[in-house]
Amino acid sequence: MGAYQDSFVDYQGEKISVSWNEEGWEEHRRKHPILVDYKRASELILETLSGPSVVFQTLEIREKQTRVYYLQKEVIGNFQVHFIKAIAGLFEGTWYIMTLYDEYSALGLQLKERKHKKVFEEIWNNQKNRL
Repeated sequence: MGAYQDSFVDYQGEKISVSWNEEGWEEHRRKHPILVDYKRASELILETLSGPSVVFQTLEIREKQTRVYYLQKEVIGNFQVHFIKAIAGLFEGTWYIMTLYDEYSALGLQLKERKHKKVFEEIWNNQKNRL
């Protein structure tokens, strides 16, 4: 299918790119079935970056790299929440999408990023779509 490349702007106007070679794209697709094709991946990234429900920041100690976790939620019925997560990393002054995936959780459970307050710092929260 080839390499996947695109550029986006997040909710604060920060430019974030994605640049996965063919092997990287196929690896992400195997792990994350939500990535059906480039078009759908770009739609999900754009939606998550431009309208997140909550954003966390962390410093990866081993790699000495800042990462930002953008989460967008969708409540499904009365008991379940569906999250889209886009994780961006800062490399030599440029932000890149490192991965994109989805996960499900029971409504009302604490986000795993909030459980690790020493690792994750909440830097933004959409009060209209509170998690």
